[in-house]
Amino acid sequence: MSRLNFASRSLLALEELAARDTLLTRLSPLAKLLSVLFYLAVTLSFPQTALSGLLGMAIYPCLLYPLGDLPMRRALGDFRFLLPIPLFLGLVPALFGKFSILLLAVLVLKSLLAFLAVFLLAASTGIYELSAALARLHAPRLFTTVLLLSYRYLFVLLREGNQLVDAYALRAPGKKAVSPRNFASMIGQLLLRSIDRAELIYESMKLRGFSGVMPGYRNAKRGGIASFLFLLLSLAYCLLFRLLPVFERFGGLLS
Repeated sequence: MSRLNFASRSLLALEELAARDTLLTRLSPLAKLLSVLFYLAVTLSFPQTALSGLLGMAIYPCLLYPLGDLPMRRALGDFRFLLPIPLFLGLVPALFGKFSILLLAVLVLKSLLAFLAVFLLAASTGIYELSAALARLHAPRLFTTVLLLSYRYLFVLLREGNQLVDAYALRAPGKKAVSPRNFASMIGQLLLRSIDRAELIYESMKLRGFSGVMPGYRNAKRGGIASFLFLLLSLAYCLLFRLLPVFERFGGLLS
């Protein structure tokens, strides 16, 4: 399986996860969006030495992933592609003689928790419900429309790229990668083919009555009391571990 085909299947797998009927997918998309945004803000606000506080923030994904029947192992596997970024940023101070294991661990843990929270939101909400939640927050219609169209165009781009890679593999058997001299021409062909395909899709959308606003596929106002309690508990949990040294006080009680 090519990397482009793998990326396309990964996006489709996220949509399939969001389409299931679980306790987490039944909640209001707006409540999940606000909860994750607040969680990200609190997690990233911890100082560079607050490792114990970040460990407390790890309870959030550890509880919600089983609640939504989400694959934690897959999320951790996908994070390996982003791991070099926090590692690089954490090792940069070593060039100036200020390397710290604690700083590196905090940076990696922040990145991991942020990725798990975003993966949680994507796998339990879906792009259409997420855009509906953004609309309820009075986000500009242009922004939500461009977001949805870009998401759909990404599938077109990946599909056309996969066809080009398959055609190249048939003409150059035994080669694992595209040669540098053919790479530029393939990028140009990919751009032209994807633009032509996108124009056909847009014309078909106009024939079906598209007026510039992408409709949501589901009702973003469901959830009721359960969604409100989820949001309230999420905010209380984040504030608790941000404002109080929970683990230190718990250890003091045990001693």
